[in-house]
Amino acid sequence: MQFSSRTGDGSCNSLSDPIMGRSMTPFRRLVPAEYADGIQEMRYSKSGGPLPSARVISKNLFPDIDLPSSKITQMFVYFGQFLDHDLTRTAITEILKNPDEDSQPGQEACWPIPVPEDDSDFAYNRCIKFVRAMEVPSLSCYIGPREQLNQPTHWLDASMIYGDTVESIEELRDHSDMNRGKMAVTAHPGSNFRSFLKPLPPKVEFDPLCREVNATVQCFTAGDERINENAGLGVIHIAWLRQHNRIEEELHRLNPHWSGEKLFYQTKKIMTAALQHVTYNEQVPVILGPHLVQKWNIGLKQDGYDYSYNSKVDARIPNSFATAAYRFGHTLLHERLERVDAYDHVDDSLFLSSTFHRPMEIYNQHKGGVDSFIRGLAQGTTQAYDQFFTKQITKSLFTDRPPFGPGMDLVSINMQRGRDHGLPGYNSYREWCGFGRAHSFDDLAVHVTDPRALKGLKTVYKHVDDIDLFAGGVSESPVPEGVVGPTFACIIGETFQKLKIGDRFWYEYDHKNGFTPAQLQQIRRITMARIMCVNGDNIQTIQPWAFLRPHTPNSL
Repeated sequence: MQFSSRTGDGSCNSLSDPIMGRSMTPFRRLVPAEYADGIQEMRYSKSGGPLPSARVISKNLFPDIDLPSSKITQMFVYFGQFLDHDLTRTAITEILKNPDEDSQPGQEACWPIPVPEDDSDFAYNRCIKFVRAMEVPSLSCYIGPREQLNQPTHWLDASMIYGDTVESIEELRDHSDMNRGKMAVTAHPGSNFRSFLKPLPPKVEFDPLCREVNATVQCFTAGDERINENAGLGVIHIAWLRQHNRIEEELHRLNPHWSGEKLFYQTKKIMTAALQHVTYNEQVPVILGPHLVQKWNIGLKQDGYDYSYNSKVDARIPNSFATAAYRFGHTLLHERLERVDAYDHVDDSLFLSSTFHRPMEIYNQHKGGVDSFIRGLAQGTTQAYDQFFTKQITKSLFTDRPPFGPGMDLVSINMQRGRDHGLPGYNSYREWCGFGRAHSFDDLAVHVTDPRALKGLKTVYKHVDDIDLFAGGVSESPVPEGVVGPTFACIIGETFQKLKIGDRFWYEYDHKNGFTPAQLQQIRRITMARIMCVNGDNIQTIQPWAFLRPHTPNSL
């Protein structure tokens, strides 16, 4: 059966393979897996011994040095996280705890990251918790190396807003009026006194990670459970949720005879198109720069339809994209989230760790609430793309004692996750991308142009083939007019190319339930700035291109 519109779980999109792109299916690989035993054990150094601890690499190679970017905003960084949560969520092995048994099912999946005794950031911890990803066979069920499961659909389809099953979509809908197609929301607790305050996402029934909540302040629920990870991500979720209900109201006004079902799914289709447009019109060009957008043929049409669909393309998300390349935003994170008032003055700033699973400040109208964060994201400084990372994520990730208490180290986890997934070393991806195989550390200097980064790689790794993909990728200098280095740009470009040409329901395509040329022209007018502006509580000004710092000609 050939479906004429998207399914909730992403199945039946490809005309060649109805399973391809469905939720709960394995990532694809650009380069064959590399495990020490060929099946599942962590790869070894080319010298024959174990690789250095991911924490040792993080501590010695990626210090906390403040080098701001003059180009991009925090909106760019947190939209990147929002987008990533549409495309990737690795299934983690569940470890069952039974106090009456000596062995716990799943215990073999514990791969703690060793912490050196002289590590002052984790003075009382000798390891960082890490659990392996769930083991699954390849999509063909061929017996071979361990593969990993991607939980959402592999398509760019707004699953972080709506969920990736029919059941989750239904749970997030507003069923109070069956003749309407709105998403469920909850009234802002301050709206009784400030009527301009717009609704917030529904409150989550139970989230063990939630902190500093009470009867009024609760964590939120969305299509992706990570909505509460930080305030920057949270307010972007809020704006896009409100956008759904704004569009639904306009469709209902224009088409009062439509059923609630049609209103909902037509709105969802427009929302998905808006997400695809903002991603390829604003986010991807900033990441890659204009030359690589052209090279990968992922530019958008200015008018008319696009006819580049290819049913033979495997558009599943690559393991290396999910586990390394699209984690590039971690190096851009600033230690603080700014709150900017209605007069565009920085009113306050919060350490990033103070907002991890702590939604209180989103509710806090005394400090400007949602709007203060929207302005802060649009104007706030990010860090440059380099080998430097804030300790808010290399020491205090998800800490119980913000802002400086020990928690986890995200950079260590990134590298350990790559090893867990059997990612070959950085050198193998350089070669796959056409840059040639480095035979010595000095061969990397063409892309790793900062002498400090190259020296660091030589110091912590014994062999050039040992370098973890994440470590090598963030050590490269950015491509011309882009943000990331050449190797990550290659992986990201390939991924977004296949997401576009392999998606039968891509918004620019001419298909049975597609958009008319006139409708397409309206979608092409959508910008991230517009979405954030109209869905704030009372935002008056924002620069036209929200991912770029406000300056002439991109002024407020």
